[in-house]
Amino acid sequence: MNTPNRTDSCVMLIESIRMAHSNLDFTKSDAEETNAALAFCEIAISIPPLWFTHEERIMVKETIDALYGDAL
Repeated sequence: MNTPNRTDSCVMLIESIRMAHSNLDFTKSDAEETNAALAFCEIAISIPPLWFTHEERIMVKETIDALYGDAL
C-alpha cells in the first residue's frame, strides 16, 4: 500500500479506526467504543483526504455506515 506522507498523529488516528473497524461486533456492543470510533471518523473526514489512502477512506466510510448508518 502506498502510504501518504502524514503526521504520526494521523497514523495513530487511522490505526484506531482500523481497530474499531476490524472489531465491529465489539465496537457496536459498547456505547463508549461506538462513540470513540465515530469521533475518530469525524476527525478523519475533517482532515484533507490526500492524507489517507483510497482504501483507508473507504474503511472510514464503512465504519460510519456500520456504526451510525448512512451519514449522507
